[in-house]
Amino acid sequence: NEQLNDVDHHHLRELRVFLRSVKREIIKDSRFQIFAIQVPRQECADYFDNIRAPMNLKLMSSKIDGQQYHTLAQFREDSQLIRENTKVLHALSRY
Repeated sequence: NEQLNDVDHHHLRELRVFLRSVKREIIKDSRFQIFAIQVPRQECADYFDNIRAPMNLKLMSSKIDGQQYHTLAQFREDSQLIRENTKVLHALSRY
């Protein structure tokens, strides 16, 4: 693993600040409140049977704080994962 220099640390810190602000704006919108926390297992067992990689905004916050996002693309991938998981769950609920 490469050692990060001060400039790299600064950029990663700025990315975390930006990602936190993006997440705060998302959660303000009532349409996205349903994605704030993990789907309760007792309410939707099918979710865990059919979703290979559960994702929610609380988990994304933990990943920001845990410095697990090194690029905006990684954050976007998790955002898209929420969307894809929702599509799967919606399709399951139609049958």
